[in-house]
Amino acid sequence: MITVKELAKLCNCSVATVNRALNDRPDINNQTKERIKQVAKEHGYRPHFIARSLATGNTNIIGLIVLDIKNPFFEHIIDYLNQRLLERGYSLHLGIMDGSPESEYRVFEQLAYMKVDGIIHVPLNVGDAYKTYLKQLHIPLVHLCNWYDDEFPFVGVEESQIIAEAVQHIQQAGYTELIYVSPPLRYKGSRNLYTLEERLKGVQDSIGDMKLHVLDTKDYLQKSIELVSQSHERSCFLCSSDIFALDIMTQMRALDMTPPKDYGIIGFDNITFLKHISPRLTTIAYPVEELIDHALEELLLMIQGKQCISKHILKAHFIPGETI
Repeated sequence: MITVKELAKLCNCSVATVNRALNDRPDINNQTKERIKQVAKEHGYRPHFIARSLATGNTNIIGLIVLDIKNPFFEHIIDYLNQRLLERGYSLHLGIMDGSPESEYRVFEQLAYMKVDGIIHVPLNVGDAYKTYLKQLHIPLVHLCNWYDDEFPFVGVEESQIIAEAVQHIQQAGYTELIYVSPPLRYKGSRNLYTLEERLKGVQDSIGDMKLHVLDTKDYLQKSIELVSQSHERSCFLCSSDIFALDIMTQMRALDMTPPKDYGIIGFDNITFLKHISPRLTTIAYPVEELIDHALEELLLMIQGKQCISKHILKAHFIPGETI
C-alpha cells in the first residue's frame, strides 16, 4: 500500500501538504488539494488509522451500548445509528450487555480501551457509585431512553403520556379489566427501570374505575392465561414490549383464543415484523430515528467540547391495529 511519503513524491510536494489535503485543511489551494486526492485515489491510498488517531486524538469511533439484540427494537436503533455515522465519517462499535448490571461495566471498559470518541447508551445500573464511574471515564456520554441523572444528556420519550393514551383507547373499546404486563419490573431497585416505571405510572394515573392487574414476574405467560380464563370481565393486556404481547398471543392461540374476540392486547415498540402477524397487533411506536438524530447531535457537540442540551423529550405514537 502506498505511503504518505510516496504520495508526496508522486505529487511533487511535501508530506505536510499531502496531509493538509487529505485532512481537508483550509490552508491549502483547492486545485492542489483535489490533485493530491485524485492521485491518492488512483494509487489506492488508505490512511493509517492508528497514526491518524495518535495525531488527532480522535478515533472516529462511536460506541453504542444496548441491553440485548434479541429485541428488534434495538436492531432498528443499531441500523439507523450506523447509517448516520457512516454519513459523517464515523464507525460504530457495538457493546451488548447480557442482561446483568455487571455486564454494563465490562462493556464500558472495552469501549474505553478502544478510546472511542463518545458513547450512546441505555443505562442499566443505579446508585452513586455508578455515577462516579461514568464521570471518571472522561468519555462524552448521551443516555438513551432510560433517564439516569440530569448531569448527563438524555434523549427519551414522554412515557406516561403515551401509556395514558393507550389506556384511553382501551376504555373507549369497552374493556373493564386491564392487565399490565412488564416482567422486568421485578428488578425494581437493582436496575434502572425508568421507562418501565414511567409507563406503569401512566397506567396507574389513568386507570379510572377499571380493574388492574400488574404482571411483573417471570411466569407472566401462565398468569396471563389464568387471569383471562378465570375473569368475568372484558380483559385487555397492555404490554411494555411487543415481544411480550406476541408471546401472549401465541399462548392464547393454543387455547383457541384470539383478539379482539376473546381479549384485547396492545404492545409497545412497533417492531418491524408486526406486519407479518395476523391479527395485526395494536402497538405504540417510539420515534427511533428522531431519538438517534438528537442523541448523535448532542454527542458530537460534546466531542467538540461544546455545551449541549441536557434533555430532549419526544413523543411516541399510538399505532392502531386489529387487537382491541
